[in-house]
Amino acid sequence: MKKLPFLVLLLFSYLSVFCQEKKIYVFFSPTNLFFNTIKFDIELLSTKKTMHSLIITPFFQIGKTNVLGGAYFNSDNFKAGLTPFTNLGERNDNLLGYGLGIGQKRYLLGDSTNITKHKVFLFYGVYYLHSNIEYTYFTDVFLDKVFTKRVSNTGTDKFDVFGFQTTMGDRIQITNRFMIDIYAGIGIKNTKTNTTAKGHRNYSRSMFDYGYSGINPLLGARFGYKI
Repeated sequence: MKKLPFLVLLLFSYLSVFCQEKKIYVFFSPTNLFFNTIKFDIELLSTKKTMHSLIITPFFQIGKTNVLGGAYFNSDNFKAGLTPFTNLGERNDNLLGYGLGIGQKRYLLGDSTNITKHKVFLFYGVYYLHSNIEYTYFTDVFLDKVFTKRVSNTGTDKFDVFGFQTTMGDRIQITNRFMIDIYAGIGIKNTKTNTTAKGHRNYSRSMFDYGYSGINPLLGARFGYKI
């Protein structure tokens, strides 16, 4: 969590520079809640007739991850839900994370200040995300050749994600202050994983998982409000 104050300071530094010369829109992406992530897109629009705007995106992660399928078999780790020892305490894992992204939105039709029903845009940007997952797992300690003792252990997996995203979409103006962005695109991310557990979790099960590296599709909507 040592990097969090720096990211917050960087965010407020950008806002202090641009607030007096920009119109500010805040977008919320509800689909990210499925991944225990709270994400806001802060769009800084120039008061002049320009074709682009600056996007600053803070990320916050908190919640319980799904342990079922999140651990795999080896000599030191038993998969939760598929053994008779599930009731010994192996439960959902604890997630805590933070991050920051920065990008640019370019309007392809008209300029950013025109109030029209539809605005087609291209977005591209980079981001950094740090995720911390803590959990309990079990190992077997042999007492002799016949009997074993099951021992509870705690582990922590840390993920440092560096990513790039690009999307195309349509900003639909609902009222003077409310709007919806509908978008689709593609992203690529590289994830570095560190673990303190001898039998660590597998969090690279799909392209949407916390430890995944590679290409992932982007599709969704975000609700915006003009401050």
